[in-house]
Amino acid sequence: MLMRQLYLPVVFSLLLTPAYASEAEKPASEGLWESLQKTADEFATDIHKKTSEQLSVAKEKLKQANANKNQQLEQLLETLDQNMQVIERAGFKLTDLYLQMSLVPMVTGKFAQVSELSEKEWQLLLEEVKGELVLSQILKSLRKAYAVELENYKVADVRIEATIPPRTVVHFQHKSYQKEDDL
Repeated sequence: MLMRQLYLPVVFSLLLTPAYASEAEKPASEGLWESLQKTADEFATDIHKKTSEQLSVAKEKLKQANANKNQQLEQLLETLDQNMQVIERAGFKLTDLYLQMSLVPMVTGKFAQVSELSEKEWQLLLEEVKGELVLSQILKSLRKAYAVELENYKVADVRIEATIPPRTVVHFQHKSYQKEDDL
């Protein structure tokens, strides 16, 4: 019993006293806390450094993504401009253009049908653009949308989002409804 009373405090004293601590006036536990504080400070400094580095990398990638986004948007609008003549020859007019400014920019065109092509003219036009997948999909979507017939509704307009494949939204309006400018 006496051995246990003498032995345990000595063991705890040795465990709590760092090997390099030689100062007799410091309590044994102070060396442990200083060591723990130093380790925590080094860990926090290391984490801060790594986080700062990763943040710099992320900022640089975001700048590159923004530059690419602007290029994509310009290419998308340029492609639309180049294809407008064909779309107009197919009997459709672009009435509104919507730009969605996000990580991946989106262009949506709102179209109205201004004339109809005969089946022969339509087939010739499709043959002309058969190599341009997106343009031919837009034309087919417009023609299909304006061919939909509902009993009490008419197609007011069609919106096509420039995606692959193009996404088509058909806006129907009740036949009895007339806009003020239609009166």
